[in-house]
Amino acid sequence: MAKTLQIAGQPLELRDMAHSDESDVLALHHQIFNSTLHSDWFEWKYVQGQGDGVGIWNDQQDLIAYCGGFPRRVLQQGQAADFLQIGDLMVSAEWRGVLTRKNPFWYACEHFYNTRLGKNHPYKVGFGFTHARAARLHIKQGLSWDGGNVPHLQWQVAQCKPMAGPQWLWKIAPLTPDAPHFRATVDRAWQAMQRETQEYTIGIRDADYFAWRFNQRPDKSYRLFTLRRIWDLHPLGVIVLSQPSHPGEAVQWIDWVGPARHLAQACLAALHIAQQEGAATMTAWASSAVAALSISS
Repeated sequence: MAKTLQIAGQPLELRDMAHSDESDVLALHHQIFNSTLHSDWFEWKYVQGQGDGVGIWNDQQDLIAYCGGFPRRVLQQGQAADFLQIGDLMVSAEWRGVLTRKNPFWYACEHFYNTRLGKNHPYKVGFGFTHARAARLHIKQGLSWDGGNVPHLQWQVAQCKPMAGPQWLWKIAPLTPDAPHFRATVDRAWQAMQRETQEYTIGIRDADYFAWRFNQRPDKSYRLFTLRRIWDLHPLGVIVLSQPSHPGEAVQWIDWVGPARHLAQACLAALHIAQQEGAATMTAWASSAVAALSISS
């Protein structure tokens, strides 16, 4: 249902984003982030990924503010729950300096959060990862609270120690999306991970999620590798790394699905891959709890 607003003397319309608003969302994304995203990204995130959003349009039917997100199924101390991962927070340049606390961006976010999150709404809680300035503004305006920092980890590849034990004990192999054992490998690793993370809140990492998140995303490329010891019948888990755009570019360690006790070894395996590719550094974003498990490397 649309709602009419009057801000700084201008009539505006607030309403839920529909799939027919694809061109408006892409146009604002291009303007704000200087992105080169196309319809396939919108299809991936908002159709296949069941994303959702609220926008504000001016009287020329230009989208000037937007708050969006997509569902994230999690396990919270072993119990399944539906969270909403917030993203695509956007406001057009001409509205950023409006001297009013409740500007179009505030209205878009406030309506989105109040109609999607909490009791009697689809999602238990919303979360997101943003830069410090945007986070401070969100908190100051009463739209969110600080859930803590997510440290940016960095390793100098040449200075890192080798994998534990003789090199021949460990096997690292690419896992391609068309591999006949892809789903079984990821699901088995996820089941093992669940058993060791009962005290955490953790996003579900089953084969359906992996296929959507890493194999089907059109604007980014990722590589998956399995890690096992020579006596293991099945891989211990799956490592996800970024796809460098040129030789020597820093490698980003994106994810690990597998037992938490092998996280440090997975980190060493990722560093081994980065070293073989000639990368000088490897980076990762990780919560303090996860960083503590991998810091031994």
